[in-house]
Amino acid sequence: MLFSNPRVLPALLLCMGIGIVLLRGQELKNLQEWSPADIQTAVELNYALDLARTQETRTLSPEEKAQRQARIRQDIEATFVIPQQRARTEYRQGMWMAGAGAVLMALVLLLQQRGILKK
Repeated sequence: MLFSNPRVLPALLLCMGIGIVLLRGQELKNLQEWSPADIQTAVELNYALDLARTQETRTLSPEEKAQRQARIRQDIEATFVIPQQRARTEYRQGMWMAGAGAVLMALVLLLQQRGILKK
């Protein structure tokens, strides 16, 4: 019954797309942009803090140091970079959804005006 009107699906696509674009656009506006240099600086600072917290007296081998820094980098990227990438992807998907809804709505209105689809 709901989808008996051919304009419902395009309107839903258009509204959902616009909603996603607005939400993710606001999220992207509030998220800070992280450059590779910023990430490297954060890794070095967090590594220094990690060493100070643990108060290790022995020196770490280069492999252990690289492993710790890789773990810290993964944590930083999971906290800051990956959510930003996800928000960008969802923003683009919302743009496509809104565009598809607008095109479908125009197509349905054109077909209804010509009498091909019922009103």
